Amino acid sequence: MSAIYFAILTDAGQAKMANALALGVPLKITHMAVGDGNGQPVTPNAAQTALVRERRRAPINTLFQDPTNQSQLVAEQIIPENVGDWWIREAGIFSEDGTLIAIANTPDTYKPLLSSGAGRTQVIRIVIIVSDTSAVELKIDPAVVLATRKYVDDLIASELAKRDHKQSVRAATTAAITLTAQQTIDGVALVAGDRVLVKDQADAKANGIYLVATGAWTRTTDADIGTDLTTGMRVYVEEGATNGTNVWYLATTGVITLGTTVLTFKDEHPDATESVKGRAMIATQAEVDAGTNDTKTVTPKKLAKHYRRGNILGAVAQSGGVPTAAIIERGSNSNGEYVKYADGTVIAWQSLSNSLTSTSLDGLHSAQLTWNYPITIMSPVPSIVHYSGSKVMLCGGHPNITTTSVMTYASSLVAFTNITVNSKFMVIGRWY
Repeated sequence: MSAIYFAILTDAGQAKMANALALGVPLKITHMAVGDGNGQPVTPNAAQTALVRERRRAPINTLFQDPTNQSQLVAEQIIPENVGDWWIREAGIFSEDGTLIAIANTPDTYKPLLSSGAGRTQVIRIVIIVSDTSAVELKIDPAVVLATRKYVDDLIASELAKRDHKQSVRAATTAAITLTAQQTIDGVALVAGDRVLVKDQADAKANGIYLVATGAWTRTTDADIGTDLTTGMRVYVEEGATNGTNVWYLATTGVITLGTTVLTFKDEHPDATESVKGRAMIATQAEVDAGTNDTKTVTPKKLAKHYRRGNILGAVAQSGGVPTAAIIERGSNSNGEYVKYADGTVIAWQSLSNSLTSTSLDGLHSAQLTWNYPITIMSPVPSIVHYSGSKVMLCGGHPNITTTSVMTYASSLVAFTNITVNSKFMVIGRWY
């Protein structure tokens, strides 16, 4: 059965095409017109120089090479909803100088006018066969052409796919997974249609952005070809116990071929360490006071609160030589007073008033004077001072020094009985 509806180049169109090929100057296509055939069906005739009855002429929306047939050109025009109230039976495309290049007939189609109570946007396409598509050039005024929704959607999708920032994913993997069926990842129960960043596969060539399905997963349309993936491409993760609100970027460099190139994703803001820049959580007051967490940072307010008087003064403690409690401990008992420091230093002191009676040895009269420390002191270094109130002298030596006491002698050239001896003792050492 022969075709009823078709498009052909006019004689003038063929001549202009031949001239364009010969001179190497592209033929510029600018407009498309539609007509009603004067109320009758139309059969295209190559000798035509105009439509039977033209109803509307406007700039062509787009002219492109048919992706499935390289010798075919597709011209497209959009008629808005506020134009019409006539039938469409014929269409033609025109060159820059107004020459009818190709003509086509169409099935009878009524184009309503919005003011009549019904309206629609009408898309008219003409497909023509040419010997060399490079001989044709589309020349348009972008201020007056219209675009179909599909054209806009495809263009936006194409441009978004080229961007380094992809659409966010619902979750990101924390380990290798099987790329099939609905499953829970990082605590997120995924359903069909969710986007997932897969970054931990044993075979890193399988990493990428996938669409969850009840069966086998497929790569998302914005990341399913190598040109969609560029070094530094970023992916935001919406949910997840580990990866939620994180941003991951593609660290792979060079030309990427999906299924062949190893895809490596890295956290844009890893946890900070002494050698790695990154993010750090703020420690709680309890964590600051405990002093054991080595991964969180401290705010000035919490630090100041930690070193308030209550934390500076108190019971000191240590573990393996490292202070674990307050900085300074002050104490006293009947044996005297002391100060313990977090670094292990301890100082103790006492003022004594003793009634002493001497014994004689080799012409020297003396009596023992002992001070029991208020706390146990290791490696003690005592100091004793005699002050007014007695007629004896305290010897400079300390013949008996222990971790709990120090003994010295009160001496005189004459015997003494029940003489009050006033003295001050001090000792420095360590409490651990």
